[in-house]
Amino acid sequence: MSPPRLKLDRSRDHATVHGEGAPYAFEQDGLPFDHHGYLAEKFVPANKKALVDKKLKKLAKLAEGEPVDEDKPDLTADVDDDDDADADASLEINLEAWLKDEVKYEPHLVFKEAKRRYNKVFSNYRDLAEFLVFDEQICGPEDVPTKLGPKTQG
Repeated sequence: MSPPRLKLDRSRDHATVHGEGAPYAFEQDGLPFDHHGYLAEKFVPANKKALVDKKLKKLAKLAEGEPVDEDKPDLTADVDDDDDADADASLEINLEAWLKDEVKYEPHLVFKEAKRRYNKVFSNYRDLAEFLVFDEQICGPEDVPTKLGPKTQG
């Protein structure tokens, strides 16, 4: 099995990078992502390498099916003075990857994160999937497995 790769979460705030010769296309949490949405590792700033390692470890645990405790902060990690406190709270839940069935989360964590981000309560996966696809447009309906939501709006 290949090692996990960090991917841009289009369901969260992110920036696009423009200009001739721009080395990467997106930025989120101070990390660069290529035009496919994958981490552009050679452009990661030195002060963000620990954040990348932490995210990769959690992705590896999720891929192996191990539980990841989302509510406990890592007290051993160095805290930098950037405005990462709000970003750190939602680092682990990638709603776009969840929607595309690339990663699995506990149901209560998915609904809790959706409520935190969108200030809206969802009662089931289908309602949340329809909201993310048709209202937030974080991916196309063709990217969503049929078990989460319909392929067409109707």
